[in-house]
Amino acid sequence: MGANLFNFPSFPGAWPIKGIYRAAAQDKHLPHGKYSVLTTVAAKYTRNVGYPGTYNAAVDEVLSSYLIPQMFAQVSQGELSAAESVRATAGQMKQIWARWKAVGKI
Repeated sequence: MGANLFNFPSFPGAWPIKGIYRAAAQDKHLPHGKYSVLTTVAAKYTRNVGYPGTYNAAVDEVLSSYLIPQMFAQVSQGELSAAESVRATAGQMKQIWARWKAVGKI
C-alpha cells in the first residue's frame, strides 16, 4: 500500500494505526503535519461508513443520494425543523433499506 494518504483503509487492521501515523509524519508537502492531524481525527472520532455494521447497497444509496447533507440543509435553510427533517430522512432511508432487502442485497 502506498503512502499517498488521500484515502484511509476501510477495514480494521488493514493498515495498523501506527503505520498510518508513521506514513503521515513522513509527508513532505506543506503544511507539514496536516495528515498527522487527520490521522488522529480518523483514529479517535470517526467510524467507517455502515458502522457498527458493514457497508452495503443501502448505505451506498443513502450516501450517493446525499440524504444526510439534505437533512442538514433543510434545517439550516429553515425549511423544516430538526425533528421534521430527521423524520422525513428516516422515512426515505427505511424505503431504501426495504427495497434492497427485497432483492436480497442486505
